[in-house]
Amino acid sequence: MSLTNKKSRSDSPENENSPVPHFTTDDDALVFGQLNDDAQKVEESHHFLIATVPEVWLNVFEKLNPEDKPAFSRACPQFHAWLEPRRNCFLLYEVAPILLEKVSKQILLESRKICRFWSQATDHQYRERRSDPLRLVEDPRPPVYTNRFHSTESMQKFMVEMENHPGNPFPWGNLQFQWNPPDDWRQQPEFDKISHCRTYWTLVLSILRKFGSEVEYCRLIIGDSSILVEEMAEFLRNILPNLPKLKRLAICGGSGQIQNPYRGIKLPLLPKLEVVNARYADWDLISAILNACVPSNVKRLSFENTQLGGRVELPEPVYGFSNLEFLKAPISVRDLQRLGTSTPVPPLKEVDCQFENSRVSFEEVFTALGSFSTSLIHVAASMLAANGEVGTRISLPNLRKLHIRFYQGTFEPILQLKGLTHLKITSCRRLRREDMAREPPINVGEDSVQFYGFERKMYESNIWRLMSSLQTLRIGNDQYERHILNLRNHSCQSQINLNE
Repeated sequence: MSLTNKKSRSDSPENENSPVPHFTTDDDALVFGQLNDDAQKVEESHHFLIATVPEVWLNVFEKLNPEDKPAFSRACPQFHAWLEPRRNCFLLYEVAPILLEKVSKQILLESRKICRFWSQATDHQYRERRSDPLRLVEDPRPPVYTNRFHSTESMQKFMVEMENHPGNPFPWGNLQFQWNPPDDWRQQPEFDKISHCRTYWTLVLSILRKFGSEVEYCRLIIGDSSILVEEMAEFLRNILPNLPKLKRLAICGGSGQIQNPYRGIKLPLLPKLEVVNARYADWDLISAILNACVPSNVKRLSFENTQLGGRVELPEPVYGFSNLEFLKAPISVRDLQRLGTSTPVPPLKEVDCQFENSRVSFEEVFTALGSFSTSLIHVAASMLAANGEVGTRISLPNLRKLHIRFYQGTFEPILQLKGLTHLKITSCRRLRREDMAREPPINVGEDSVQFYGFERKMYESNIWRLMSSLQTLRIGNDQYERHILNLRNHSCQSQINLNE
């Protein structure tokens, strides 16, 4: 009996190289062919189910996180085809971060008109954008897309234009207020100056009462407004309740012409506040703001050039901020020790210690910082003196970046920071150019850092061997990179091989 009328799967082109089975009877061949047909039908039925129940898979798609949706689209051709009509929506989460960095404010504002989803997603991406955790900077400047009001005239015009506005005119939730006096204000009577300033802050209050419910970042530059003296404290008390979603607050100035203008001020609760940045601000005002925070919400604090009134210690509320990640402030070793014994210990990642004392022990500071060893990745300090104390052990395994503005003493204590990748010393007494240019003495030990000079010979220093994790070293204005050292070594080795 001929079997040519029954084509098995082994005869198909894709299986030409497969071995052909040998059958002893025609019945065996028929059974084999039937089994192959059944297997092929089962395989085809699986494709059939995937292709005909998009509702099930699209329901799964809706439950995915935004970052997983592009991967779903690429999983198979059927999924890709189903998502064609909505791809401009879910791909926005990949495109938006690029848009925020590359396009102008005007174009980005126009793009929000594409659809409501695009508008909401773009706003979300902008608001949730975070800074580089290894960059020890709480930028005092406002975000790029910030509505700024600098004059009474600009705010009056805005209020007229927004008189019948139904929604939120600040889609990114960022505002800055700073009263810029008129050009001729110094020739004006004192009463007129105060009147102009009072009118400005009254309009600020009107704007926030109407549109402040969606604001997440607010920068208040008091500056020349300090002429209002006690009135400014009252304005702040009235302004802040109109910012229920405020996450970042920046205060600049506010040190009036009379002593302690903010003493005793009590501010309303700021339930969402996470970041406080104060520059040239009155110490009593800073304390009032911190007392108005929910302690578990605060993550970043920065105090620069604040009027301490003779005090160096941290404000008392700081010791209760259990989730604090960033701290830049005038501080003492005692403050660090107390902060490290708080319950619970805050997960500090970045700290900038602005020491008032001219000689602060390197060993003392880094022993105190040991309480944050599991979280600390970046340390900056104003001035440190290494005493080379015997027996001092420093353990900060996760520390990656260290910046010392002025350093005095031997280099050896820094060698204990085994995970350090970036080291910057702005100025140092021991490592002067004329000292570093000299050849090292013969009796220098293998574990001592040898500096042979700047630029021309710095890459010959054994610091690169003693600190194997170090990638960038900056001393003064000169910067050295390990990858350049590796290139030089590779070039020298190549020349040696050629000469051989």
